[in-house]
Amino acid sequence: MRPKSIASLQILRAYAALAVVFYHVVHEISVQSPDSVGHYLEEMSLRGPSGVDLFFVISGFIMLYNHKSDSSGWNSSKEFLIKRVKRIYPVYWV
Repeated sequence: MRPKSIASLQILRAYAALAVVFYHVVHEISVQSPDSVGHYLEEMSLRGPSGVDLFFVISGFIMLYNHKSDSSGWNSSKEFLIKRVKRIYPVYWV
């Protein structure tokens, strides 16, 4: 049985990811044309780096929440690691 998704945490995680994207966009625009970014946008973009921390904390919690019913031990950990590598590593090849 698959655990229920926690919608509010997924929304907060999306917000954190978007904060990081917003930070990079504003930073890139200000590098290309320093006068085109207003002070207000620059102030808002300063929250971007904290979005990285928030994103990873929430992601770690969601991972634990989704696998709380898994059995413990070396075999379970090894299976989990193999599944993660198969899911994530091929994207880096592309």
